[in-house]
Amino acid sequence: MWTVLDPGASGQLTGVDGDVSMVFPPGSVSSLTTVTYTKRFGDPPHDLGDLAYVGPGFLLRATDSSAAPVDPMLMPYSMTVRYDDERWQQAGVFDERSLNLYAWD
Repeated sequence: MWTVLDPGASGQLTGVDGDVSMVFPPGSVSSLTTVTYTKRFGDPPHDLGDLAYVGPGFLLRATDSSAAPVDPMLMPYSMTVRYDDERWQQAGVFDERSLNLYAWD
């Protein structure tokens, strides 16, 4: 899934199954920017150390018109990640309030 953000307009991107959605306010970017969301399936491709993986995993990329990375955004944006209680419980997480979102390069 992808969307093109215009500097003067707000934008939105939602994964095909609706488990991840983002809302970008006007001014998030300084030029036309393509934001691409790719869902990852299976276990993460790297060691998590002491962390438990609950998912969903995904790759989020923002690039300008010449395909150069855009990072960070100029304005904070909101991201909603939906998950099933069963997933974190099966992963051995005892308190839902301890769930966090982590990013890796």
